[in-house]
Amino acid sequence: MKTFKTIVAAALLAAVCVSAFTQTAKKPSVVIMPFDAKGGVAQEDCDIVTDIFESEYVVAGNSTVVNRSTLSKIQAEQKFQASDWSNSSKTAKLGEALNAQQIVSGQLRLYNGLLFFKAQVQDIGTLVVLASVNIRVESTMQLLDKIPGICKDLAGQIGGTSK
Repeated sequence: MKTFKTIVAAALLAAVCVSAFTQTAKKPSVVIMPFDAKGGVAQEDCDIVTDIFESEYVVAGNSTVVNRSTLSKIQAEQKFQASDWSNSSKTAKLGEALNAQQIVSGQLRLYNGLLFFKAQVQDIGTLVVLASVNIRVESTMQLLDKIPGICKDLAGQIGGTSK
């Protein structure tokens, strides 16, 4: 009887471990690129938006986010130039170097007194856009308040779970 209980306990423990591993393995690894500041947006504002976005994307999605300090190290090591992310081959190489499946890029643009924010999630292998969001707000502070919802929206578009 003791042996049977031991076998059942071991089987349950193995099932829990397999389930946890499977759930972790399903999470895509995502790189969040520093957002671009355009049309008079201060780079410092853009950096703050990127930092908050990165934190909220972890909370909102079913993704593992690659730390930006890791991104900087890989960029330096591989001599990637951040100014040329429109080049598909460079983006794919960066994703491969970081072992990521997805990349998030975005921009803030000031136009006609309003702030326009665009973010998109792309598959690293195909560079197909998996999710995209565009919003218009009156200030950076308004945008910061909307970032949790934006991240949930993006995660929902790619089939991630939202909390």
